[in-house]
Amino acid sequence: MNFFSRAQRVTSVAALALALALAGCSAQSASTTADTSASSSSSATSVVTGGTTAELASSIADSTHFDADDLTWDAAKETAVTLADGATAASGTNADAVTVDGNTVTITAGGTYRVSGTLAEGSLVVAAGEEDVVSIILDNTTITSSTGSVVDIQSANEVLLFLEDGTSNTLSDAASYADTGTDAANAAVYSLADLTIAGTGTLAVNGNYNDGIVSKDGLVLASGNVTVKAADDGIKGKDYTVLLDGNYSVTAGGDGVKSTNSTETDNGWLLLAGGTLNVAAGDDGIKAATTLTISDGTATVSKSEEGLEAPHIAISGGTVNITSNDDGLNAAVGPQLPPILLPIPHRAAWAAEVAWTPWPMSR
Repeated sequence: MNFFSRAQRVTSVAALALALALAGCSAQSASTTADTSASSSSSATSVVTGGTTAELASSIADSTHFDADDLTWDAAKETAVTLADGATAASGTNADAVTVDGNTVTITAGGTYRVSGTLAEGSLVVAAGEEDVVSIILDNTTITSSTGSVVDIQSANEVLLFLEDGTSNTLSDAASYADTGTDAANAAVYSLADLTIAGTGTLAVNGNYNDGIVSKDGLVLASGNVTVKAADDGIKGKDYTVLLDGNYSVTAGGDGVKSTNSTETDNGWLLLAGGTLNVAAGDDGIKAATTLTISDGTATVSKSEEGLEAPHIAISGGTVNITSNDDGLNAAVGPQLPPILLPIPHRAAWAAEVAWTPWPMSR
C-alpha cells in the first residue's frame, strides 16, 4: 500500500471524516446494498460500500505520527539483542544503550534494535529520550512475564514494533501485576509514546491481566498479522487509533478496539482505512471517544454488546459486518452533523437497528 507522509497537525480528522462521509452519501449508486436482521437477543448487520478515501488519507497524513521513513533503516546500523534467560546479550551500533538487569532488558537511546530469542520470565523496557525514535524488530521473539508487562515503553518520541517477514512472535504478560500504581503499565504491550506496529510477520499478544496493546498517545497499525487476546480491552490508543493495512484479530473481555481521548475534540478518533479487523468483544466491538470512521478495509464484529460506538460514526467505504446483543451502531448527536453517516440506500434499512436521534433522510 502507499504509506502516508508526515506533516504538522493542521486539521481535525474527525470533522473531515464526517464531511467526507456526508459527501460520499450523495455519490453512492443504487447498487450499494445492505442486509439487516435482528432477534430479541442479538442483531446481525452487514454493510458493503464504495467510499472515497484520497482526501481522508491526506488528512491522516497531517494528523498522525506515522511516516514512511519509519519503515526504512540502515541494516548495518542495527543493534542485535539476543534474549536468553540469564544470558541476554547486545552487539552492534547501540549496544551500550542496552542494559540488562536479570531478565529486564532496557533500551535507553534511539536507534534500530533487532530482538530475537526467548525470555521465559522477563520484559523489554524502552526508556529513551523524549526526542528519540526507537525501532524494535521482532525476529522470532517470545517474552513471558509472571509479574507485569512484557513490553513497557516508558519514554521516547515514538516507537516502531516491526514484525520481521516470516517470523512468529509471542508476547504474554502476567495474570497479576506486582506494580498496580496509577501510572504503571497495565497491558502486555504498553506505551506512553506514539506507537506503530508494522511488518509482514506474525505477532500473538496475550493480555492476561488487563489489556492487550495500549498506547497512551497515538497508535497506528500499519500492517502485520496480529492476534490479541485480552482479559479486558484488546487494542487501545488514546489520541487516535488507525488501521491502515494488515490482519488483526482481537478477542477481548471488555472492548475490542478503541480510542479513548474524550477531552480534546481533535483527538479520540478511530479510523479503519484498510486491512482486515476481526473482533469478538465482551462489551463494545469498535469504539471511539469522538469519531469512528470506516473508509476502506473489512471490519467484522462477531460478538459484542454494541457493535460500533462513538458520538459520530462515518462509513464511506469498505465492508462492515456486525453481530451485537444490543445496538449494531450506537451514536450520540453531535453539533451540526448527523451522528451516523451511511450512503443513502442504507439509511432506511438501518433505521430499525440503530439507536440514534432522527435526522433528515434527504440530506
